[in-house]
Amino acid sequence: MGLLNYLDYIYNHSPRDTVQSIKMRLRKSQESNSEIVFVLSTGRVGSMTFARLLNLSPDVLVKHEPSPKLFRLSKANYQCTFEDSEFSESIFWTVREDLINQAFNSGKGYVETSPQATFFAPVIKKTIPSVKFIHLVRHPADIVTSGMRRNWYGGHPSDNTRITPRSTDKYWHDWSSMNQLGKNAWLWSETNRWIMDFLKAVPDNQQITIRAEDLYNQKSDVIADVFDFVSAGAPSQKRVNKVLSKKHNKQTRGDFPPFKNWTPEMKEQLRIISGEQAKALGYEI
Repeated sequence: MGLLNYLDYIYNHSPRDTVQSIKMRLRKSQESNSEIVFVLSTGRVGSMTFARLLNLSPDVLVKHEPSPKLFRLSKANYQCTFEDSEFSESIFWTVREDLINQAFNSGKGYVETSPQATFFAPVIKKTIPSVKFIHLVRHPADIVTSGMRRNWYGGHPSDNTRITPRSTDKYWHDWSSMNQLGKNAWLWSETNRWIMDFLKAVPDNQQITIRAEDLYNQKSDVIADVFDFVSAGAPSQKRVNKVLSKKHNKQTRGDFPPFKNWTPEMKEQLRIISGEQAKALGYEI
């Protein structure tokens, strides 16, 4: 079923009835004690590699970017702040219920690593209180470099799915005059700020923050924590090494320089926009 068909279904049914029906079915399926886990991120954090890592376990069904994709609707949740509405809730669970039930019917947990679910996090938590979240982060300079090479906020075909400052944001008035680097820095900072603010209301045992760098460096304790968090048996170190030795979906195009070759002015702009949030996540600029 395509997204338009899903939306047509939602339009012709009461959002409240849809949500209540989905809640009942999901909670019945969850009697197996399988986990539902969503990864929250800016994107470009290695989420595809992360999905392949978790897929090494037979205990979870892992999806990277399942269809229908919800990037535009996720952005709408941020821009319009209607994340608590029953309509938003019914949209998300109508398009994800089948996948989650597929996992549970197979005796597995469900993990989704795509950033498209990020700004749906409040309605996910509202519907399934036991849901878990992984905040996957990466150094802001790496995200900005990747975004610049992909021409984010510079005419990329999917720029209309990326968030922009709301009227309460200090960068709202200056957004149209900000350069591309500044916009990508803001995206990193604001998305992670939003995620951290949301997670304040999530119990500690239902959230974990993982640095992409720790995964790529194959820190065994971090990898063990990840598999334990999703209630999945950890694979052998040999299989883990095979996945993590290659960065899947790595950005190879574009001539924007790596951070070490940025000008002092470029580095200072990143510090001004992202420095406070970077420090909160343990990064230095």
